Amino acid sequence: MSIQYARIRQLIASAAVAATMASGVFSMTNNTREKLQEALSILAETYQAPILSLDKKECFARAGRLAALMPSLPAECQPPLRYHQARLLTAGDEVLEAVKILDKLLEDKSLAMPEVLWLHIQMWDFGDDEVSSQRRWDLEDRLGAMLPISSWGVLFDARLAQREASRTGAFLFDGNWPTIPIIDGTKLIAIAEEYAAMGMQREAAAAFREALYGGFAPPNLFESAPQTWFSEEAAAHWLKAARLDATLGRTGRAFQALCIAMAAAPAKLPEATTILAMATGAKPGSSEPVPDPNRLQKIAALYRSCNLHPLALGALSLIPRGPNQIEREKLQSEISMAWGQLVTSYAKGRRGTCFLFGQKASERDPQQLSPKRFPY
Repeated sequence: MSIQYARIRQLIASAAVAATMASGVFSMTNNTREKLQEALSILAETYQAPILSLDKKECFARAGRLAALMPSLPAECQPPLRYHQARLLTAGDEVLEAVKILDKLLEDKSLAMPEVLWLHIQMWDFGDDEVSSQRRWDLEDRLGAMLPISSWGVLFDARLAQREASRTGAFLFDGNWPTIPIIDGTKLIAIAEEYAAMGMQREAAAAFREALYGGFAPPNLFESAPQTWFSEEAAAHWLKAARLDATLGRTGRAFQALCIAMAAAPAKLPEATTILAMATGAKPGSSEPVPDPNRLQKIAALYRSCNLHPLALGALSLIPRGPNQIEREKLQSEISMAWGQLVTSYAKGRRGTCFLFGQKASERDPQQLSPKRFPY
């Protein structure tokens, strides 16, 4: 092993320790901003071509460059870089090092980074032994619980039903049940855009991530592909999410979105740098939201068309009281009744083994069955 290679390995190990020990509020100095910008530049440079087009030593070297920056960064900005570091190490055949990084990230149950779970799943997909399979299923379950508005959430519900049937001896069968939710990425993005247009930044930020993680497919292990989290189509939306998080003062969240945007569209580095400057500014400038009844009713209609009636009701509840209060309440009552009928039809004939959004339908009133919003 060369001296340079050993030094890179030492940096990666040191970064792991720094990420574990870092805590509290990090003082955002000019030097810190420059380091964050340097990290984005490394990612943009790395993802200009498929990772596998890089020499394995170069993958390892770039992982080392990210590791060298880690001690200078705020704790909340380190996990996104740790993820991309693990991806580079995997491409460089340093799989064990990558697994250590991912395992450390997964120890933090509050860390809402579905891409970490997905990369770990991809790395465990090569084994058909019981240990590998169980590990992969556990990770998929965590992904489904984190993303109820996604194909992973649907899979999680199906597995919960299967386990309950095995536990109770109930019989599972196929039926002509309604689809809940109907995952339509275009509609979910439109919802996020409507929230953003009203200046409802918290709602918009959550909606963009739900649309991106649920409406787009997870990325391939190394090669880019259209309509995935790491695609050109998704990049513009990641930048919008980053801008919203920056405005809300969520520096770590904004930086995570910017890192994905660099993996999806490296040419957008100048825009990402501008958003980063806003995210690391002295004080976030949140604007006053202006709820628009027409836009909120449009959001409610979009959610309802996706069989996400509880979120439609949540949107309607944001409409200020006014002269159309009676009409709004009638619409809310209509949607609530429709949801009850939909859930009854969904659970028909399988009450004991029916799960929805990770919850047992037979133990919940339909009005209590609602997907958890993207965690912040």
